[in-house]
Amino acid sequence: MILIDTNVILRVEQENNVQYDEARNAIAVIFRNPKLRGVIVPQVMNEYWSVCTRPATSRGGFGWTTEVTAQRLSAWEKAYDVLRDQPETYEHWKSLVTKYDVKGKNAHDARLVAAMLVHSLTHILTFNIEDFKRFQEIIPIHPSQVDDKFRLT
Repeated sequence: MILIDTNVILRVEQENNVQYDEARNAIAVIFRNPKLRGVIVPQVMNEYWSVCTRPATSRGGFGWTTEVTAQRLSAWEKAYDVLRDQPETYEHWKSLVTKYDVKGKNAHDARLVAAMLVHSLTHILTFNIEDFKRFQEIIPIHPSQVDDKFRLT
């Protein structure tokens, strides 16, 4: 299984974004290959909602209505398994932010890693490789690395 990060999902929603093709191709490969099995977690959908409903004039927001965002969110939930939050996610998160001296908004990334650990995931598909390099427990994968020959190691 591979966790799909919010930034990849958001790029698929933006046809005019320079990373659109990479994101779309990686998502398509993962969708077609049941051995890769793409998954999402609630934190990804929380971040997705935040960006999509944020005004278009504000920090990369899409300016979508809640109705449109809810429809798109449902489409992603139908396409990929949503691994639900577990009680032990918080303890994993707390351990990670302390162990890796995580500060500021990077705590959101640690939350994703905590969810990955709870669900025994080792790989995350993300454009933000640098944000996840510190976490030795996981392997960040850039969408440009994913093609029909891609396999999880």
